Amino acid sequence: MQILREKGWVCSRSAMSHGPVDVFAAKGGKILLIQVKSGSARAKKSELEVLKKWAVAFDARAEVWSYKGRGKLERTVVRVKVSKTSKRIASSGDGRMLELEKIQIPTLVQPVAISSSIQPASGSQTIPPL
Repeated sequence: MQILREKGWVCSRSAMSHGPVDVFAAKGGKILLIQVKSGSARAKKSELEVLKKWAVAFDARAEVWSYKGRGKLERTVVRVKVSKTSKRIASSGDGRMLELEKIQIPTLVQPVAISSSIQPASGSQTIPPL
């Protein structure tokens, strides 16, 4: 965790010693899930599949960090974050709120803007565009 903190990541160690994720880290909207192995221990295929499921659930990058002899670190990427979603709430000008969502997929598909109407609650204020 010291390596991550020195690079500006906020991180926490999982309380479960045998769980699928040993370290949760975040920085600048990015999430990194890490399974740590040491010595001759290796991640089993079933463990990697569970780690991938967690990464999908958190829309995160997943890695296995293996510490070898003399403190040598070997990092193996299990899943690269594949989508980025950002949301923005804007006023439609007539008292309705619009939720705009931009989805980017790292293929040849262009980002799509989706707009849906949201009715404000009674007594609520209109939120200005960001």
